[in-house]
Amino acid sequence: MADGCFTGCRPVKVEEKKAPLKTTPYAATPPDERVANLIAVSEFSRAAALAEQLLKAFPKNPKLMLEAGRAYLLSGDYDKANIYLTKAFRSLGYVRFYLKRIRGFSLERESYGWLYLRKGEIEYKTEQNLRHNFVLPSSGIREIKVEKKPWDLQAKILIKGRAGDKKIKAKFVLGRKKTSRKDAEFLVRLIKKLTGGEK
Repeated sequence: MADGCFTGCRPVKVEEKKAPLKTTPYAATPPDERVANLIAVSEFSRAAALAEQLLKAFPKNPKLMLEAGRAYLLSGDYDKANIYLTKAFRSLGYVRFYLKRIRGFSLERESYGWLYLRKGEIEYKTEQNLRHNFVLPSSGIREIKVEKKPWDLQAKILIKGRAGDKKIKAKFVLGRKKTSRKDAEFLVRLIKKLTGGEK
């Protein structure tokens, strides 16, 4: 026979290989990123509620604590924000916030980036305007305060200091929402506490 099979032979049963089950991208997303994704679309209350739920399953996840702290800050629950951000700082050695740096009234002088708080230093990192980047050691901090003039639409966080020969004067507002005075006051207190404060 052309197919090599004689009369009466039985057809060979071929088993189909089952493809592995595909997990959805949502299920595969780390818990901290799930919270961060909600923050990114300004769903702050939902992000805080999800963080609280996930922390029951992952109570020692420091990145999840960081995102929980950010969510509570943006939701206006400063007590819980302080608890989770402090815990994250102890485990990770840093916390970070997505902020907008303001320099004058020109849009070209603005940038969005991450402000990192570490023990002994503050760092601002952005890819939009590299001249805005800086690392300021706590020994070089001269002033950290809230700035809110009568005509300002939102409160600003002012950081002044010197890093070597570089003089730094940076003003920030939250990158995801209008910054209230309470938001700014909380961030100023946190910056002073975690980085070593003003000298």
